[in-house]
Amino acid sequence: MIWFHCLRLYLGSCISFFILICLAALMLAGSGARAADGDLAWQDAFDLGGGDNEARAVDLYGNQVFVAGAGSEGNWLVRAYASRGGRLLWQDVFDLGDLASYALDIVAETNYVYTAGLSMKPSEDNIVWVVRANDVGNGSLLWQDVFDPDGNDTLAQAVDVSEDKVYVAGVGTNPLSMTDDWVVRTHDKMSGDLIWQDRFDPSEGDAGANAIVVYGSRVFVAGGSTDHMTEGDWRIRAYDAGSGDLLWQDVFKVVGDGLENQAYAIAALDKTVFAAGGVTIEGTYYWVVRAYDQETGGLVWQDQFDVELGPGARGITASGSMVFATGGSFNGASGTWIDRAYDAETGQIVWEGRLELSPLGDNDQGGRAITFKEGRVYAAGNGFFDTEKWIVRAYDAGNGVVLWQDLFDLGEGDNIAFDIDAENNRVVAVGFGETSSFVDEWLVRAYEARSIPVRTIPALSQWGLIALAGVLGILGLLAVRRRETAQNRD
Repeated sequence: MIWFHCLRLYLGSCISFFILICLAALMLAGSGARAADGDLAWQDAFDLGGGDNEARAVDLYGNQVFVAGAGSEGNWLVRAYASRGGRLLWQDVFDLGDLASYALDIVAETNYVYTAGLSMKPSEDNIVWVVRANDVGNGSLLWQDVFDPDGNDTLAQAVDVSEDKVYVAGVGTNPLSMTDDWVVRTHDKMSGDLIWQDRFDPSEGDAGANAIVVYGSRVFVAGGSTDHMTEGDWRIRAYDAGSGDLLWQDVFKVVGDGLENQAYAIAALDKTVFAAGGVTIEGTYYWVVRAYDQETGGLVWQDQFDVELGPGARGITASGSMVFATGGSFNGASGTWIDRAYDAETGQIVWEGRLELSPLGDNDQGGRAITFKEGRVYAAGNGFFDTEKWIVRAYDAGNGVVLWQDLFDLGEGDNIAFDIDAENNRVVAVGFGETSSFVDEWLVRAYEARSIPVRTIPALSQWGLIALAGVLGILGLLAVRRRETAQNRD
């Protein structure tokens, strides 16, 4: 039976050694420093050609980051990055003839990315509406829509996509009245063919659409209008997504109080649609968030409070049972960044986050965009301290605790984060940063959205645990050998 005892001895040694290796591997895998929430993962500070550059909008889809804006020398610019590492995958540079072109919004889906904006038409020196569809993988152009009705200025400001259609909202000059019209155009997603269009002229006044969202069988558009060039109206219009039929509209009319009455952002959730913006009442600007019944347009709830000189609410998002809005206030002497969380059903304020800004700023400070992902809320914007800072703030969505914030300047000049999105443990904000040579660079900053273990060399205490595991393994081996000796004596 000597062979049997030798086998047992061999197996005992192997088991002890295996335990030692496993414990060591666990120590190596879970040890050391971590890349924590809010750590900068990568950055792209980019200058296309020596002039001012600006990243205006971002959309994260899968493992890619899509950013739209303008490069120096007036070029329409879209850049696609790998979410991990920030490697540039492709870029689309476009203009209609050496004049200014600007991509203002972007949305991506499985196969294509859609961008909306404007370009100067050199032959007539006017602004034209531009929508471009690019291949997600390589950036090749699928189709584009250059909308130039009668040589009058027209620009696309917002874009969204459904399973088979692309919806675009903006503003265009009416060739008869020479006032601005509210414009919504819908295209076949693959061919770019126009399916339906709404051009709305508010009786000798101006109108414009600022934001658009598709939700189920409906399209919701937010913006504003004026009546006889003196009174401004907050305006929301709801359409049938297939036919373009107007289902309802809300006109929040403020009589005799100027033109700064606008809904700037819109979001939808379950049976409700939410809009954010501001109105002027008796010379004072008010933050406004309004919730509507999607079916009827009936007002469900409203939050309105005094922000003195603005800017009011400029971004909104909704998820689960909550709605989140971002913006700011300014009293002429100092500014405040404001984020608010609401109960989606009742409008009750769940929490509020504020950041006091320098008195050297103006009413263009505060949050500009906000997004929600995996229990956290991320807001992006700008605020003045010693310089105008790029600002990103992260909150616990449930209680409003600030998890981290990034106050950044590229070169001690003006810095603004215009948009933000989150996906797959990554948060990306986009905007511009002014260098020390007074050039605005395209700026994309990507942050870690959760703690990710980083493989490091074990610390001294961890080596001690590994050594202890080794000692236990040796003791196990000795115990097996002693047992074998005792059995041989018997």
